[in-house]
Amino acid sequence: MAERYQTPVVVLLDLYLSNRFETVGLPARNPFKQDMVKGFDKRTKSKPYQRFALTADNISPRALPGQAGGIHTVTGLEHNEGGRPRDDSDTHANMPVKRYEKLKPAVNHPGISITKRFGDSGKVDVGLITWGSTFGESLAAMLTAREEGINCAAMKVIMMSPLPVDAIKAFADDCRVLLVPELNCEGQFANILTSAVPREIHRINQVPGMPMRVEDILAEVRRLAKPKKKRKAA
Repeated sequence: MAERYQTPVVVLLDLYLSNRFETVGLPARNPFKQDMVKGFDKRTKSKPYQRFALTADNISPRALPGQAGGIHTVTGLEHNEGGRPRDDSDTHANMPVKRYEKLKPAVNHPGISITKRFGDSGKVDVGLITWGSTFGESLAAMLTAREEGINCAAMKVIMMSPLPVDAIKAFADDCRVLLVPELNCEGQFANILTSAVPREIHRINQVPGMPMRVEDILAEVRRLAKPKKKRKAA
């Protein structure tokens, strides 16, 4: 993805995800290949090399270090297509949009799971949505709740940016209530979700210095699964 979209890729880990044992299946061969579809040799050679050329897919031709004819300017300032610093309004309008728009297709990148849903399909009473190590406890709570007859499902969000908004909205539409368990004080992931899902999100925020207890999540699922009693008219 870093090669395809010419962007840094940050792999997020938390303490309990990076310090635990888990059985995983490894592919026999590396499923990923170098993706130089916008290599320097693809350029129009009649024109000077433009490292940051504006293109239909917002991804520019890239020269490898030391490649003949690939000299260009790299700066932390806003720049034109050739990399030269510019402060005119057109450049400042076009280049940020280019960098933003080129990442949108990443949510459909082949071979990479962006979200995974577990549990009941279709409409459910309670939907758990989380990421990282807390998903393990959420999955265990969801499975136990289903054994107790509670109609529920869980979604693991694997990509944070760009956020897979369509998949999250589709899951949220299936859930009568949404629950986000997190090991932080602020509900950081829930705050991100509220920008994509304009509805109430129930939270469990804990900082116990240990993985979240399945029993705590299960207790909240049981509480939320009960329909609210209607108040009698006076």
